[in-house]
Amino acid sequence: MFIQPTAHASRHTRNRIKEHGREGWTDMGAGVIIAMDDTSYADLGRTLLRAVASPNWFAWIDNDEWEEADNG
Repeated sequence: MFIQPTAHASRHTRNRIKEHGREGWTDMGAGVIIAMDDTSYADLGRTLLRAVASPNWFAWIDNDEWEEADNG
C-alpha cells in the first residue's frame, strides 16, 4: 500500500514516509500481532509498517499521522 502523512503529522513522520516510502509499505502487524498489554492491535492507535524499499526497516507510526494514498 502507499501512504501519505496527514495534515497534522509530525516532521519526523513526514520525513520517514518520504525517505522510505517510494515503493510502498506493508502492514506487518495485521494478522500477526493479536494484542499488546491486553490491547488489541486494532486499538493500539499505531501501525507497524515495513518499507518495501528497505525490507529490514520497520516503524510504528501513529494512525492519526498517516493515511492511504492512491499510488504513491
